[in-house]
Amino acid sequence: MPLLPNKKIEASGKSLKADRSKLSFVKARRPSLSTTACILAAAFLLLSAAAHARTVVRFSTNLGAIDIELFDETMPNTVANFLSYVRGGNYTSSIFHRSTTYNPASIQIVQGGGFFLSGNSIFTIPTAPPIALEPSGPNLRGTIAMARTNDLNSATSQWFFNVTDNPGLNGNYAVFGKILGATGLTILDAVGAVAVYDASPQLGPVFTELPLLQPALVTTNLVRVQSAQIIPPSPRITGFEKSPAGCRIDWSAVPSGRAVDIQRRSSLTTGSWTTISPNNSNSTFTDPDPPAGAAFYRVAVP
Repeated sequence: MPLLPNKKIEASGKSLKADRSKLSFVKARRPSLSTTACILAAAFLLLSAAAHARTVVRFSTNLGAIDIELFDETMPNTVANFLSYVRGGNYTSSIFHRSTTYNPASIQIVQGGGFFLSGNSIFTIPTAPPIALEPSGPNLRGTIAMARTNDLNSATSQWFFNVTDNPGLNGNYAVFGKILGATGLTILDAVGAVAVYDASPQLGPVFTELPLLQPALVTTNLVRVQSAQIIPPSPRITGFEKSPAGCRIDWSAVPSGRAVDIQRRSSLTTGSWTTISPNNSNSTFTDPDPPAGAAFYRVAVP
């Protein structure tokens, strides 16, 4: 149902008075591989293989793109629920409807996933049945968690980003992903820096902490998720060199900032891969002590 059945947001065009009072709130591998093999003192080979990796979702907002790596392995039910809304297009043209960053004494979050724009009207996102709370890691800066009511098992479509560490939320909210890269955190900070207004007289009681780019209730001032899509991981080898310093691998990761594991073994077809540089987001690595004879390397997305 539309929150404004017969009323256009643009029709109000009113300047809203910033609410600076304290407001109440509801706290709400298998790896994918790009493999390079180096036969020391002989030749270079480039190999590739594909498998499953952690899912990455890109929120394209009107302030910039945020890439989110999901915790598929540790939070399977929460991730599956979130992805059902992503695949259904439910977050396209949705809005950030709540921000608590105006109050330094409060938790520091920005929240969305509950409402979307169609033309100049706001509608609620249709929801599936709520999911049970999964035990999760801490609410650290840059993580995303499911919002809910006072019922622990009431999460549906709404989520929030932790703008700072929020230890008071630990154990009560399902953290199911994290922002990748410094650029995404910069966009999160930009969303958190948007001024907050009390739009409840115009839109209803849910909108007491609405971020607006300018103090007028028009669609262009809302902070919007223009699209949400799954981004396939695709690390690409950009350089490979044997030198007296060792065997160096250079790569570019998509999405940018995604950490990879550098692995090695002595045979191309047999034996176990050994991780020699885990969670490497530097886009380059030099093995200072490669084994004698043949050595094969791969860049694996965990």
